[in-house]
Amino acid sequence: MSEVLLRQEDREKFIALFLEENAVHNLSAARTSEAVGALVEDSLAVAGLLELREGQSLLDVGTGGGFPGLVLAQAIPGLSVTLLDAVQKKCSAVGRLATALNRTNVQVCCGRAETLAHQEDLREQFDVVVAKAVAALPTLLELTVPFLAREGVLVAYKGPRYEEELLQSRTAQSELGVELTEVHAYTLGQETEPRSLLFFRRTGSLSDRYPRRDGLPKKSPLL
Repeated sequence: MSEVLLRQEDREKFIALFLEENAVHNLSAARTSEAVGALVEDSLAVAGLLELREGQSLLDVGTGGGFPGLVLAQAIPGLSVTLLDAVQKKCSAVGRLATALNRTNVQVCCGRAETLAHQEDLREQFDVVVAKAVAALPTLLELTVPFLAREGVLVAYKGPRYEEELLQSRTAQSELGVELTEVHAYTLGQETEPRSLLFFRRTGSLSDRYPRRDGLPKKSPLL
């Protein structure tokens, strides 16, 4: 595993710009430099584990304020990053942040994953998909896996008690052609409770029916 860091000046610029945007548009509960700094570090946790590199494509589903996708784009300039969110306010905000950070490697897509995953230019196109605080695993898998290229990797940010969700996701894993390859536990700063990164690799074929229509993956998950 190789550690990926932001240069101090880049980190400070990111935090300052985010705090300005957040004060106006309420993107996150993080209101201090320390709180945003913790979100930055949490975002970077995945980079070294995946050994993300220039030339790869990454999609952040439910990006919110740009965590982790915009942080990864700032840390790895040659990484092609797409930020997806269903909320127009958040899409506009991360677009402004990307522009202010001079991130030419960032694209913003606004809309629901259930719809966008059926677009030819997005479906099965990404080497890596990341998702943080989006949904329980059975729903999350249906919303994210259709964006993955064959042999692509999904990274789900979860807390320490993910085991029940993982058991409930067995049907979804089978239906969507993915398998769990690794679970990485880590802590941030002074935290004592570990966080978890769940890594899934897409190994199988994908039916055209997935994801199902808007709202159905959450209302009636693949259990």
